[in-house]
Amino acid sequence: MAKNILKKYWFIFLIIVLIIGAGIFIYSRQQNSASQSLDAFKKEQPALAEFTDDIVRLLKTKPAKGEETKHYLELGLAWKSLADRTSNKEHYRAALKVYQDGLTFTKRNNTLFLNNAGNMAIYTGDYELARGFFEEAIRVAPGDAEAYIRLANLHKDYLRSAPETIIGIYDQGIARTPYAADLKAKKDEYVKNQGR
Repeated sequence: MAKNILKKYWFIFLIIVLIIGAGIFIYSRQQNSASQSLDAFKKEQPALAEFTDDIVRLLKTKPAKGEETKHYLELGLAWKSLADRTSNKEHYRAALKVYQDGLTFTKRNNTLFLNNAGNMAIYTGDYELARGFFEEAIRVAPGDAEAYIRLANLHKDYLRSAPETIIGIYDQGIARTPYAADLKAKKDEYVKNQGR
């Protein structure tokens, strides 16, 4: 009986090791594939070498302990910078993926990652995903007036939400933020433009 239990645990241990090994293998292949495709892109677009070099360097560098957040932010910004110059949605998606990885690393408590991920979702055209990130940023930092402005702008410019929804976002922010002058001004401007 004890041998059967030992065999069972040994088998489970081997399965776990295989799964972890496969995950590491897939991750390293993705990194190498990204580096190789960036090398080819660099040859096609030598004027953008500075950006592709930054991305390749960051992909190949394992961040020092305590520097992981900075690493994710730098890599995400490098992908976004390249995307801004090429208008390539795939580069925005790469930046979004990096910011999502940063969110996982920070246990979804970093509003920089939430806001950047929301912005990248807008660039890729996934407005519902962006809304989720901006709403989550408000839950993490309910006193951040900029978070309400971002969410209201998303509803106004992309989701084309009803005025009541947008005014409600401004009102929620005004009630929850200690310095709400910007929110009040944005709300007043919006209400004026609505002819109310």
